[in-house]
Amino acid sequence: MFEPFTPFAVDQTEHALLEQVKTNIRGILDSYHGDWDFLIEMLQNAVDALEEKFDTSATPGQEKPQIEIVVDVHMGTVRVTDNGVGLDPDVARRMLAPNFTTKPYRKTDARRSLRGHKGVGLTFLAFSTDFFRCYGKKDNNEFAGELHDGRAWVQDESGDMGPPKVQPSVFAPEALRGYSSGASFEVRIGDEELARFGMTWQGWYTVIRTQTAAAFCDLNRLHAWANDAKVSLRLIDAAGRKVESLMDGGDVFPMRFLFPHENLGACDLDGYHRTHQGVTSIPASEKSKYEALYVVWDTDRIEEFLFDKGEIEAGTDRYHFYQYTRDQLPTIYALFTHSQRVWRDRLDVGLSNDRRRRFWKPGIQVVTHQMPSGQMIEVYVPFTAGYRDRIYMLVALEDARPDYGRKGFKSDVVAYVQYLANQAISYFVKNRGLLRPTSIAHGGTDTDAEAAADRRLRDASGLPDIGVTTLSIKKEPQYENDVIFLFSELLGRDLLKGFEVLSASSAAQYDAVVNYSFTNNRNTLIYDSVNNPLGVPRNQLGRTDLTLKNLEFKHSLDDLVHEFEEGSKSPQHVRFAVVWDEGAVQQAGFEVIELQPPAGHLQRSFHGQTHKLVMEGGVEIPVLILKTVLKVLKEANLLA
Repeated sequence: MFEPFTPFAVDQTEHALLEQVKTNIRGILDSYHGDWDFLIEMLQNAVDALEEKFDTSATPGQEKPQIEIVVDVHMGTVRVTDNGVGLDPDVARRMLAPNFTTKPYRKTDARRSLRGHKGVGLTFLAFSTDFFRCYGKKDNNEFAGELHDGRAWVQDESGDMGPPKVQPSVFAPEALRGYSSGASFEVRIGDEELARFGMTWQGWYTVIRTQTAAAFCDLNRLHAWANDAKVSLRLIDAAGRKVESLMDGGDVFPMRFLFPHENLGACDLDGYHRTHQGVTSIPASEKSKYEALYVVWDTDRIEEFLFDKGEIEAGTDRYHFYQYTRDQLPTIYALFTHSQRVWRDRLDVGLSNDRRRRFWKPGIQVVTHQMPSGQMIEVYVPFTAGYRDRIYMLVALEDARPDYGRKGFKSDVVAYVQYLANQAISYFVKNRGLLRPTSIAHGGTDTDAEAAADRRLRDASGLPDIGVTTLSIKKEPQYENDVIFLFSELLGRDLLKGFEVLSASSAAQYDAVVNYSFTNNRNTLIYDSVNNPLGVPRNQLGRTDLTLKNLEFKHSLDDLVHEFEEGSKSPQHVRFAVVWDEGAVQQAGFEVIELQPPAGHLQRSFHGQTHKLVMEGGVEIPVLILKTVLKVLKEANLLA
């Protein structure tokens, strides 16, 4: 037996308490994994502060909601300033402690929880970096402080380093001059880290308007205060120069979600039907015209279009979804493209020097008032599965409760949004005659093709030389077709052996069908460090030929990995891959292994194989990286 005790009692010695706090902070830091987490947290707090101040009937003077964002690659810092409810010294003294919040979780009262009610965001900002500073003003009181070495203290396991202290600061952002209240937070991410992102002004702008709380989604127009909110973005490059925006509005833009159709030649499908009411066939001027179709539906439109305003049989799944609609007041944005290539080739161009970075992609993004950017859900389509790679859908729910750890939702929410997605796809498919044809996989309109041809002619002279005088191709491959051309010439010169190409098509899902012969002139495949450095060890040679296998061409190996991830290609269906270079394959679950001497070549399966791509589940794909092939041949004096 023992005396009753409270489970919340803790050892109050200072050392034990600090170790407990440090352990708690480490757990918080471990829960963050995204590139943009620092920006997401700062903007989440800024939008909360604006809502708390401006979402009332009493407008404070002539002030309008404002957020200023400064990304300084030269200094390695990011700062977010808002003219919201402000920050007083008493709150500032406690705000970096784990789980401290002034925004309590609400479930039943008239006012909902704000976004940042978990009390971990500022803790993350202060202790995931080694420089954090803040400024706040409220009720004629001002506060300015800074914290150094927060990350170093958390990482210190010896216990020799004392806890860092918030020191007074002269920090006073110009953006808050003249405002009655507001707050500003700044962290040093590091110049190398910010430069690594390789983001243009438009790239940061797109992140802000798609991944953060500043991507405000209010299609039901329930939050009038947000209509007046403005965001400004100032980007300083690595040389300390201000980067100019290419937007019509300069550095200032509205605080709302950036829908992908704003960057495409897209058709508002409901608007089209209003204009052509009663017309049964598509007018010639509209047929095959658009890159994408889109709809923007508020709750009334959802009830009208999908549920006949409630005229449905009670007890059915459809009736259950209708009741859920009445309860959650959802809004829908959906975009359906003529080809899944639109996501890569049109929407993400010019935003980052990382070609793998995606700001929009197929799937369902569920957001709530409390979670502006939730987990992407793959669309399940019971018919014509290819359609799932062509639809992006944003579903905003007023009060669905997300799982904050995984940023996901419960099964009833997932089932509901899957139903909405399938209904939207059906509507789009009935109107697919408005979309451009997809039979030419790598092309757009004739005008697009002509412009691309002119651009390639202008750029060709400036491309890097391939460095091999005996080949007919003179420039390093820049496109997939260049890779096909170079591979074909190496086959024709018998520098790559065993491949028998039966069919090739740029319009097919997989690029070529080949046989591979192990039995025809078998000795020509065997590795010799001097005369056949691309060969295969004798004990690795297959006993039987391979017939009718898919060969996939790509400019870079990371392009193929991306297609595996998005589901447009299946690793199980690709027997060989031929690429120009490796690119930057960094995705979890994929490993690239080089097969060069002194030992790697012992794992080769096919002549010319330089690498292998290994995936979770044990799937391996032999890879010929042509840049490496040329290097090996030149070093062996087999190619001048």
